[in-house]
Amino acid sequence: MRLKDKIAIITGGGKGIGRAVAEAFTAEGASVAITDVDAAALQSAADALCGDVVILENDVSDIDSHAQLLDTVVNIWGRIDVLVNNAGIEISQPILEASPDAWDKLFGTNLRGPFFLAQRVAKQMIASGNKGCIVNIASVHDQTPLWESGVYSITKAGMGMVTKTLALELAPFGIRVNSVSPGAIATPMNQPLLSDPEKLAQTEKTIPLGRIGLPREVARAAVFLASDEASYVTGATLYVDGGLLLRT
Repeated sequence: MRLKDKIAIITGGGKGIGRAVAEAFTAEGASVAITDVDAAALQSAADALCGDVVILENDVSDIDSHAQLLDTVVNIWGRIDVLVNNAGIEISQPILEASPDAWDKLFGTNLRGPFFLAQRVAKQMIASGNKGCIVNIASVHDQTPLWESGVYSITKAGMGMVTKTLALELAPFGIRVNSVSPGAIATPMNQPLLSDPEKLAQTEKTIPLGRIGLPREVARAAVFLASDEASYVTGATLYVDGGLLLRT
């Protein structure tokens, strides 16, 4: 029960890594508000989760919606202890074909929205005197570009600097900020890879541990960073990649 009595917001919590984080947080005793743009996925997650859970349909890229999101959570539980910035999208385009529309969508969901949500959550924590924490879900592509997904990689690199900058400026308030950077994980976003045995086998050969990771393995890292076990950890990135970056 490492997160007993903690109040957490998890964006993109309807499926994939976000849902696994919600499952891990509730198992560790947290009360959780999960958000997603996919109402059906949210309901499915809520039906499967045990514990104190609220589902809120929300698009993190819609900055104007953040105030209502926070007000709802605070009205229910009185405070926010943890924000997990997990919501993200990937649009595959060769860099020479990258469009302004794709750029704006990727930055809106993967970087701009999470930054301003973290800013608002931090202000709420400071106003209430609550020394909370923020966990950003980034990617190994904050270090190495993904072929034909260059703009996606740029947003993830940006999330790495968002983590460090927030950690530096929020430290005087006792607010910790860290990130988890997954490698190849068995999520709906990677379904095309998972459904192609040949490509999957090729990918697994590039991973020193020899396999694709599981969402719950990423969730365990998020639990650690959100818990008091990481009370002296801020501005750090924990790579959950099976050693993938060792070969890049």
